[in-house]
Amino acid sequence: MELEILQKEHAVQESSKDSKEDRNNPWITASVKEDNRLQEIKDRIRSLEKSKLQEDIVLRRQKKVLIRRTRQKYLEEAAIREEELRRELDREKAAEAEKEIERQWLLELEC
Repeated sequence: MELEILQKEHAVQESSKDSKEDRNNPWITASVKEDNRLQEIKDRIRSLEKSKLQEDIVLRRQKKVLIRRTRQKYLEEAAIREEELRRELDREKAAEAEKEIERQWLLELEC
């Protein structure tokens, strides 16, 4: 157990030496800063791309809903027009049937 403690202390001291050396070396510090900056830029780009994709998905869904509503409205209007035409045709048939009955009645009167 003491050996483990000594090994941990030695590892901490070595780590401390390495980090002091790294801080004293401007090239390594600049490189780390550049790497961190590049990673930040990459993360921002990914975030922007993700946001753009989410916006595109929302817009596509809204467009689909709008198209569905427009189609439904068109079908309802077509059904209403069809019903109006059917009623008009029924009225015309009824008027023709009435005229035919009247014509037949007049023919019977003439005979």
